[in-house]
Amino acid sequence: MLTGQKSLYELFAHYDEERLLRILTVERAMYRPEALTAAENILTERGVELPLIPFGMPEPPAAQATAPARPTRPYQLIDAVFDILLVCLVCWAAVKLWTWTMVSPEWGGWSQFAFWLLAPQLLGSAVALRQQWRTKKWWD
Repeated sequence: MLTGQKSLYELFAHYDEERLLRILTVERAMYRPEALTAAENILTERGVELPLIPFGMPEPPAAQATAPARPTRPYQLIDAVFDILLVCLVCWAAVKLWTWTMVSPEWGGWSQFAFWLLAPQLLGSAVALRQQWRTKKWWD
């Protein structure tokens, strides 16, 4: 038994069965795996039957792995077609935005402000659309 586990074991040895069962069930997500193991060992030594942990019970924070929502799939021909169409659409929209804002003389300095405000939003929307396409995450 490791030093950290031994101190946890000594700490949990003073707890009653009800408190240890609550640690293993309701408060499970708040404890490290070492603490859960120590609580299980103490209850086993006392002859208390351990509850079956339901599948919906959250895991301890150390055991939870942060994984991406969905992995991207291999790059295929349809992805290349989508990327080409998206680039063409963004170029067309940027030209239209340029002619709408920069070329019109009646706006003065506000036209440059409008272009530099809207152009990054156009590119950001295109990037977000491509990410959704690659992960096939449309309605999440």
